[in-house]
Amino acid sequence: MQSYSAFKLGFFVAMVLFVVSAGVIAWRAMRAGDDSAALGRSLQRPWVFAWGLMALSLASLPFSGWWLAHLGAWPLGQLWMLGAELLYVLVWLFWLMAVRRVNRLRRAQVYSRAADKKDVGVQRKRAYIYGGASALCFAVIVVLVAVKPV
Repeated sequence: MQSYSAFKLGFFVAMVLFVVSAGVIAWRAMRAGDDSAALGRSLQRPWVFAWGLMALSLASLPFSGWWLAHLGAWPLGQLWMLGAELLYVLVWLFWLMAVRRVNRLRRAQVYSRAADKKDVGVQRKRAYIYGGASALCFAVIVVLVAVKPV
C-alpha cells in the first residue's frame, strides 16, 4: 500500500505544480498590463523553466493516474476514466496552443520593441482563451477524479 500512497502523493504534487506554474505565468502576464516592455520582460527565457515544469506535470498525470487506478483495482473501462483521458488530450492541445501564442508574444516583444499594440492584444487574448480552456478541461478532470463514480 506504500506505493499507492507514493503515487497518490506524486499525482497530487504534479497537479499542484501545473496549477501553480500556470498561475504564476498568468499573474505575471496580467501584471504587465498594456506596457509592451513589461510584457516582454515577463516572457523572457527564464520562464522556460515554468513552462517545462508544466509540460512535465501534464505528461506525468495520465500515467500516474492510470497506475493509481491499477493499484486501486478500479476497472479501467469506466466511462468517467475514459472521458478523463480524452480530456487530457484536449488539455494538451489547448496548452500547446497557449504556449505557441505566448511564444509569439515573446518574439514580438524581443525582436521588434515597437510591436503593433493591436496584434499584441489579439495574441494575448488568444493565449488567455487557450489557457483558460486548458484550465477548464483540467478542472473537469479533477472533478471527475474526485467524484469517481465507481
